[in-house]
Amino acid sequence: MPTFDLDEEITRARFGMPAEVLPVSAQEQHLLYPVLGLDLVLNADGKDVLQYLSPNDFDTHRAQL
Repeated sequence: MPTFDLDEEITRARFGMPAEVLPVSAQEQHLLYPVLGLDLVLNADGKDVLQYLSPNDFDTHRAQL
């Protein structure tokens, strides 16, 4: 699986401003882009994750976070 290291500046340049930012911990946060169907998890201590899903399913996904 490819790995990468993102930060908020890079993600905003590529995807724009997130609709919502959900902090999970001091090291991890979800940047939510429902129109794109993207949940981008930034982790300062580990791997970052881009999770794509159908924009139609985004509300269900958001409720599970």
